[in-house]
Amino acid sequence: MKELILKQIDVFSTAPFCGNPALVATGAEGLSPEEMQRVAAEMNILESTYVTRPHTSDADFRVKFFTPSNEYDFSGHAMIATCFALAEEGMVTLAEGVTTKSFETNAGVMPVDFHFEEGDDCYGTSGPDSMPLNSAGTPGALKKIMIHRSIDRFRAVDTTVSEIASTLGIPESDITMTGLPVEIVFNGVYQLVIPVYSSGTLASMCPDLIKLKLLNLKMGVQTTDIFTTDALNEDCICYSRHFSPAMGMWEDLGSGAGGASIAAYMLRHGVITSQAAVMEQGPEADKLSRVHVDVRETNGEAIAVQVGGLAVTSMTRTATIQDNNEIVVV
Repeated sequence: MKELILKQIDVFSTAPFCGNPALVATGAEGLSPEEMQRVAAEMNILESTYVTRPHTSDADFRVKFFTPSNEYDFSGHAMIATCFALAEEGMVTLAEGVTTKSFETNAGVMPVDFHFEEGDDCYGTSGPDSMPLNSAGTPGALKKIMIHRSIDRFRAVDTTVSEIASTLGIPESDITMTGLPVEIVFNGVYQLVIPVYSSGTLASMCPDLIKLKLLNLKMGVQTTDIFTTDALNEDCICYSRHFSPAMGMWEDLGSGAGGASIAAYMLRHGVITSQAAVMEQGPEADKLSRVHVDVRETNGEAIAVQVGGLAVTSMTRTATIQDNNEIVVV
């Protein structure tokens, strides 16, 4: 019999049951990939992660990612959920300033920065850009968790804008009016990045998700990230939505990988300059995910991006894998 403590972590928010949820098991040593998949299917949350010891000396932890139907290489928001759970449980000790840890994934080893501010007075504050946290006896506020990415693979699409617009259920002009191309960006997964002109178009968009899945498979991409610079809130550089039907997920409420790819795309095409900024994501205006990005030009072809945000634990449960392979969740 094996027992797992499972945490539902809501990412890109400091309010429980807002943002984008992920399920995290920090003590998954000894679990087979088949058992991980079965627990992910039983819990039926869009993305689940399992933390084990790393296989390489270059990393502090190994993280495996699952949807209810399959394993995949990397998810930004699920990685942030994992890091928050590790910090909350004291498995990552935080100090004033920035603490960096490395995480082994199927998409490579990734450094992650934990931005932490010490102080008892932090417990009297809350809001969209600070999360009170007691890490290994040190009270303070977690300001953000930021994943390091380097993005250097971009390619044009071999599908017409007309076909893309038809699949999204919008006029072709809503894309062409931006003056920007539709492009595929590789960021651990292949992501189709689509600009649209207005937030009204994006907020009301209802894509044909079966057709979008078929289009994604035809183009060899795993996700579709649609954005507009017409943000809903003045402190954000863009508003976006993230669809992943080819990976068994219809719409993701907030995607770190998507945010990083959009930021790299915006810098590459001169929409923004190198900067730290906040993006907003999601289908519901009153529950938007806030994604932090820091995007920088480099001397080479790669674009350096840090992407992340905050998180909160909304629920803790226990899953027991019985000797007869039955899963009991309480």
